[in-house]
Amino acid sequence: MGVFGYLTYRNVSQLQLRIQPIRYPTDNNRGSIITQSRERQLFYMVLGEAFIHVITILLYPFILLEISITTYMGEKHRRFIPYHLMGVRRNKIQSWNEPCELQQLYSLTTTYIGFHRTDTLAAVNMAYTDFRLSTTRSQMLGFDIYFARSVFHTQFKARRDGAVICDEILMSRVLEIENVSNTNAWHQTFDTIYYRHPRQPLRDEFCIKSNEQILKWVMRIEPSFDINVERYALHTEFVDTKCRCI
Repeated sequence: MGVFGYLTYRNVSQLQLRIQPIRYPTDNNRGSIITQSRERQLFYMVLGEAFIHVITILLYPFILLEISITTYMGEKHRRFIPYHLMGVRRNKIQSWNEPCELQQLYSLTTTYIGFHRTDTLAAVNMAYTDFRLSTTRSQMLGFDIYFARSVFHTQFKARRDGAVICDEILMSRVLEIENVSNTNAWHQTFDTIYYRHPRQPLRDEFCIKSNEQILKWVMRIEPSFDINVERYALHTEFVDTKCRCI
């Protein structure tokens, strides 16, 4: 717009050289003044239009960035599952009564379901990015990503609460142990370390050395942190949503 405004002003100036303005007999300079005044008015109009256009264009990248951040989810994240669709609200089979069946873990293509508990802020961040290795001291099996066999048993292992993530994991090369050791030495030979609890198999846990082994996941936010269920009356039967907007 600035370029076009300049070209317009230049063209009008060149026209002034070719066209003799009408001069009034009482004032020999009045015709020239009128022509120059109209040139300035035209230039100010074009300049103002260009200025407004530039201001509005400058805001567009920030709007586009905000839309991208708020709408994009990581490729591994599948969905958030409202808490009322799980556990006692759904049927008599509670989510922690059916742990995943133990499988042969030695195949490089074996996938396994693991459960990870964390706070809501970290869970939302994972939805947009990915899991990160645990670096908080001290750890049982090294500085890795930890999973339990069921939702229920994540309560006794996690340091934070608010969200549960159910992951499908590529186990690859698995080291099975019965005694815990806070070391990453197994990283050189194995991809996953599986701890078998000596007395309570349901308390088994395992961890992986890389988030690339996580294929996909779904998340559940705990009732005390998920206000949208009650806000939109999702926990009651309805013909349509409360405000017809979701």
